[in-house]
Amino acid sequence: MATRDDPPVPGRDDPAAAHALLDQQRETSRQLQAAVESRDLVGQAKGILMERHSITAEAAFALLQGQSSRRNSRLVDVAEQLIDPGPAERAETRPQRTRL
Repeated sequence: MATRDDPPVPGRDDPAAAHALLDQQRETSRQLQAAVESRDLVGQAKGILMERHSITAEAAFALLQGQSSRRNSRLVDVAEQLIDPGPAERAETRPQRTRL
């Protein structure tokens, strides 16, 4: 139990404050997870560009940034499109099967 000289602790004396703090921590956790996932996607896209074009990581990132700027879209969206272009683009690049 808290005494008169104890500093206030969120949640101990105010359940509403504890709930608000928990919601804030959950949101922070969600944002951090999204940031890690975005970073991974951008890294994968950079790797693809580096392999395809024999360029440095910095050059690959510059290409992604340029495309993001031209499309007026988020960098992670450009990276996702490069990693998984979607069914229409995959069909265009898929090798044709030869019947025997």
